[in-house]
Amino acid sequence: MKTLQITPDEIFATVCEYYNVNKSEAGRKCRDQQLVRPRQVAHYLAKKYTAETWREIGGAIGHCDHATVMYSSRTVDGLITPIRGAYPDRVLAEDIRRLKHLIMQKAFTVTEREFMSMGSY
Repeated sequence: MKTLQITPDEIFATVCEYYNVNKSEAGRKCRDQQLVRPRQVAHYLAKKYTAETWREIGGAIGHCDHATVMYSSRTVDGLITPIRGAYPDRVLAEDIRRLKHLIMQKAFTVTEREFMSMGSY
């Protein structure tokens, strides 16, 4: 049976598409919030859905060091974790929910040939 995987780069592309930002611009070092938020979200989702290390994620998304990726992930997690039943950032929590759905769709999308080569269950 074939294992389906998604890479940090594919996650970054999905996030950039969702936020309607240019991937190369979002990947460069800058503090423009329009570009920082997608990069932070991509760091968070890449750590959640890949087996990559902090350093590997940083290399794939924005050429950041591991500490930046850790900070990004923790920041996003803090903004979407409910506190007494309410989300600190309800819009971001909804964005993350939608992005998780898009990422899972991409991770499990296979061509007909790949599907046939997986055999029967």
